[in-house]
Amino acid sequence: MSMPKRIYLVSKTLDPLLGIFSGIWAYYVYESRLERPSEHSLPSLLRWKMGEIKQRRNAAAGAGDLDEQGWKELDEEVRRLQATQSGTEKR
Repeated sequence: MSMPKRIYLVSKTLDPLLGIFSGIWAYYVYESRLERPSEHSLPSLLRWKMGEIKQRRNAAAGAGDLDEQGWKELDEEVRRLQATQSGTEKR
């Protein structure tokens, strides 16, 4: 039994683009008919989410700076301890 031949609306490459365009257009029509407040729309949700991601990145970058500073302090303390131990061993 052979596989049935595929049927395309336009062409093999344009059918996915037609599907994406139709989906975006349907969503636009849905949003325009819904009449919800502007702060409850998809663009405002995306702006809020991107702002939240930026805040997390900035907080992580700040924490990374503090973490690096902590490692530097720890490294200096280890060097001081090594210097004092090597000074006592030489005696």
